[in-house]
Amino acid sequence: MTDDTNGTQTPAGAPQTAVQAPEAPGGVQGVSGAQTGAEGAADDLAALPADRLAAMLREKRRDEASVRDRLRAAKTERDQLAATVQAFQTDALQALAVREGLAATARGDLAQHIPTGEVVDAAGLLDEAAALARIEQLRTDRPHLFVARVAPANTGGTPATGDSRSSGQAASWADVLHG
Repeated sequence: MTDDTNGTQTPAGAPQTAVQAPEAPGGVQGVSGAQTGAEGAADDLAALPADRLAAMLREKRRDEASVRDRLRAAKTERDQLAATVQAFQTDALQALAVREGLAATARGDLAQHIPTGEVVDAAGLLDEAAALARIEQLRTDRPHLFVARVAPANTGGTPATGDSRSSGQAASWADVLHG
């Protein structure tokens, strides 16, 4: 009789059996024997009947098609959400530009001159300081896109020229004609 590693005694000349190694830390058991992972699976598949293999293949392809469909739907949803975010960013930039004097008729042209991606921060929010700087640069480069700034009308106080001749009095046509 011989004593093997797991503490049992076997008669001399008896065939030795494979002993399973203790479980590894990842939950995987080691196997001491001729067959391991892929070889064992290949032998198992070879033993299956052809109709069962065909059914397994159809099921695998159906599952893969389902995954592809879900991936395609997820990509479509991602693209729709990206377009929605882009629209919100563009609207925020246009509102800021209109508040800064951009003509309403030039709103459609704004994206050509100031790409939205250049004036948003890492979180995707409008960086107001960068946007205002670009709007001012656009005002300098293309003033025709903005509403003209008009000085307020003189309402009868001190003349706009600072002339003190008519202090407190309203200007008359005679003052205007005779200078």
